[in-house]
Amino acid sequence: MFVPPLAKLACLQRILIDLTWTKKGSEVCRRTMVHTSLMIIALLAGVLFLENVASESTPETQNVFVVLMDDLGYADNQGADPEMRTPNMQLLRQEGVTFNQSYVLQVCAPTRSAILTARYPYTYGMQINQIKGANLAWLNTSLKLFPEYMKENGYATYKVGKWHLGHCNETLTPLWRGFDYDFGFYTNSLGFFNHSGQGPFSYDFRNQTEVYYDQGTYAADLFAQYVRNAIVNRNKSKPMFMYYAMQSVHCPCEAKQDVVDRVCPHIKNLERRTRCGMVYSADQALGDLRDVLISEGIYNNTIVVLLADNGGPLDGGGSNWPLRGQKSSFWEGGMRSFTVLRSGKLRYTNTTYKGMIHAVDWLPTLMRAAGLIPPTTGLDGQDLWNQILTNNATGRTEFVYNMDDSTNRYCIRKFEYKYCEGVPGRKYNGWYPPASMIPSLKNQIYSGNLTWGDINFGKDIQMSNISKILLFNIEEDPQEIYNLQDIYPLKVEEMKKLLRKYKKSLFPFVEAEKATNAFVKYNETFGYEGPGWCNP
Repeated sequence: MFVPPLAKLACLQRILIDLTWTKKGSEVCRRTMVHTSLMIIALLAGVLFLENVASESTPETQNVFVVLMDDLGYADNQGADPEMRTPNMQLLRQEGVTFNQSYVLQVCAPTRSAILTARYPYTYGMQINQIKGANLAWLNTSLKLFPEYMKENGYATYKVGKWHLGHCNETLTPLWRGFDYDFGFYTNSLGFFNHSGQGPFSYDFRNQTEVYYDQGTYAADLFAQYVRNAIVNRNKSKPMFMYYAMQSVHCPCEAKQDVVDRVCPHIKNLERRTRCGMVYSADQALGDLRDVLISEGIYNNTIVVLLADNGGPLDGGGSNWPLRGQKSSFWEGGMRSFTVLRSGKLRYTNTTYKGMIHAVDWLPTLMRAAGLIPPTTGLDGQDLWNQILTNNATGRTEFVYNMDDSTNRYCIRKFEYKYCEGVPGRKYNGWYPPASMIPSLKNQIYSGNLTWGDINFGKDIQMSNISKILLFNIEEDPQEIYNLQDIYPLKVEEMKKLLRKYKKSLFPFVEAEKATNAFVKYNETFGYEGPGWCNP
């Protein structure tokens, strides 16, 4: 049986990774194993390179996988917090490009709509999340979505995981919005083992339109197995587009206990330890994706982008350190995403792209990367593929963080300056490192090695103590410590003018009505979420 050479390398990598993070022993031993593993992998990579070139072609049309992690904090990876265990994310970084100014929206549904439409959510009423419970809310059906563009170009289109863009009518669900295949759930959050919401009749898991009943299998494992099967059993005459919207690591905060005990026992804080287990399971799913792409001989013909849908929530053990704020805020910690892209077409790997990229840019950028022609009109997104290939940060010069007229928060960016009207966060307006880092950081402050020692770690800053006009130089001050509004009044006036221009496109917020009829379906044994209770 022929085994693609990259598959041989992948098998060794996964074995070494598992040994490194699960064997008992001192931290010194672990580090030694890591360095030894990387040396062996590098040698094998060189030996196998020529064989791999012969076995794996790189046609113009590429498979495209968008992997969206739910509520992953900026510091919820081992590159930012050494106590976390994310070997496959680190491997993806080595093979690809990391983005240090990748932006999304402050919460789930707006980011998902931005990625799939390439348009700012505030322009069509999705500036906040109203798609929950009995609310009559959904993504506007007049908007053309990413999978529809891909289908027009001959792709088989898959949605795996979380939808959260409307399901009160079947025409709002994935199979009616451009996807050929759907495996996952419609709503915003579920238990990882019972696949149900908080209500007594809230089961929500489907394969296509049929309820897929499972109790006890961890969600990350269910999705990983489906992804593997989908790739192995794909129609090889068509390229794949997969929107892999993981449930991980959104709360409820549930991890596999054996993973927590084996991988994360060194973390003292209970919430952080549980999150470590959740993130590790998601990281293993990412490794499974890589493995099957390699074993099928299509890894170098596939573009994989990994990003988060918003910042991590502090109440769920997340951390966005050293950025300010958390999920739901317009601070950098709420809207800057840990993002990595891997493609066989990259000219530079194990590098950082320092230019700005926004969630609306992924549709045109990935279409170009796949050898397709993206739309040239009607989008807010920009095609940045050439800038990424050449590591040229000159592509995007300005963008809108978001405009939320329900809470009077408006933030924009132009070059290095971020300008906000209204307080960006409702709570958690400070800086929150992982608990394990606090003693070391305090020592750095006391010794004078940390320049921003006036920060009171872990303490909130009340909204009343924050100016409603904010100007930050994000290039020099990504932590948003120094408000420059009084120092640069002309810049403030310039940014006010730019904000007024963008506000002309604002679709005013309208509070969603609630359904009066039942939105739960029943079969013989249980109740489950389902469509059929609205007429969009």
